[in-house]
Amino acid sequence: LVSACFGQARGGAVAERPAVAYTLNGTLYLASESGQVVKKIGAPVPIGDFAISPDLKTVIFASAVPGVLGGPFLIMDVASGRIDPMMPDPYFNDASVAGDLTEFYTDPEFSPDGKRVVFAVHAAGQGSEVHTSGPLAILNLATREVSIVKSTVASDGLPYGHMRNPHWSPDGRQILGNIEGRAFFADVDGPAMTEAKIPESEFSQSGASYGMHAIGWLGGECVLYQAGETPERDPARVLQLRTQMTSPAAE
Repeated sequence: LVSACFGQARGGAVAERPAVAYTLNGTLYLASESGQVVKKIGAPVPIGDFAISPDLKTVIFASAVPGVLGGPFLIMDVASGRIDPMMPDPYFNDASVAGDLTEFYTDPEFSPDGKRVVFAVHAAGQGSEVHTSGPLAILNLATREVSIVKSTVASDGLPYGHMRNPHWSPDGRQILGNIEGRAFFADVDGPAMTEAKIPESEFSQSGASYGMHAIGWLGGECVLYQAGETPERDPARVLQLRTQMTSPAAE
């Protein structure tokens, strides 16, 4: 089960638009806050990892294939049902590539204005995080062009590692993401990538620790995250970016 939330209605009124999107058995469902399904969206192939635009008109997704990390992205117009393939990324599929393309894409997310989609690019669909390492990329919906986020590629041209779960900042200028037990902020149009810092005391010393996992933005000044050994049990915390102070999310 995969879900993504779009926000809440203001003033306590019941939202007419869907509040939640999720997939079940390869079909996409849009549901209200009460859980009532208001729209069912099917495709010729099972819908796996996906994102839906803020206006609910466009879906980008990879076909669900058990045991495979992502896949080629497809772009679907919800009203007509038309599906177009997304062009391959220029990092693993430049002009020198001959034969089979490497298209293993995951974790798509639409920008706040709905004009772009950020996603993770992987070198392979199976294997360790070393074998599946790759940068982030952005799809421009208007031009259908795909570009690599330059700040997620090191000076030697190699990706910094296996990147996942990218999230746009509210102003669309930065991307929050995760990379092998750490969280980072990447400039969308610039060269800078910086680590999200939390106190070392919050990192478990056990070999089972997953480190820090950024969940998403809380406005433009805070980040929601987890740190520890068991994501299902570790409570969410808040990192205040201006002060670098952290606190339980419940406060």
